[in-house]
Amino acid sequence: MPFYLIGRRVDAVVHRQFYDIETHTNLHQPPKFLCNWALDDRYLAIPFVSLGLIGWLHHDPYERRRGQIFATGLMWSFAVKISLKEIKTDANLRPWNENFDRHERAHGGNPSGHMTITAYMATFWALEKGWRAAIPLSMFTAFAFSMNVACNHHYFSQAVAGTGLGVMMGYATHAAFRDLKMPEDVKVALGSDHKGNLALKFAYEF
Repeated sequence: MPFYLIGRRVDAVVHRQFYDIETHTNLHQPPKFLCNWALDDRYLAIPFVSLGLIGWLHHDPYERRRGQIFATGLMWSFAVKISLKEIKTDANLRPWNENFDRHERAHGGNPSGHMTITAYMATFWALEKGWRAAIPLSMFTAFAFSMNVACNHHYFSQAVAGTGLGVMMGYATHAAFRDLKMPEDVKVALGSDHKGNLALKFAYEF
């Protein structure tokens, strides 16, 4: 929250570096193909699908469960950010952009969905796998952050809000996974009760 509030105070200053409000034109933009690539959901989905499939297809039940939990947390992250985007406030207005918000700003900018899911991915896998995952995924998240701001897709504060939400969701999903019991900790078998009747028995290892 403190970082978001600081971001709100500098939104106009940062945005003026990338947009001229008098001529309604973008300034100092990265190459258009780079903006399109960085903000295209189809390309953004590649690391999520790859990491998810590794978990789902892994021979180790622990890794499979981790992939499933990662996918579940991703869906929750989507649900939370979509719900927040529906709140109609000034903080939710997207920045001016020559290409699609030149005459009237649209709602749905806060928090940044791209930052929510990239920060979620980086946080979860960094906590699970350590620095080998933290370094490349953090670099990917930083790249997405810079493209969202430089391409006038989100205000600086909206990118900060999305990053914060993603980090929180990543920590929460990691904690939930650590608290879960694996399927092999639960055993089910047929047996008999104290009267000799057929019974279904469950054993759970705490």
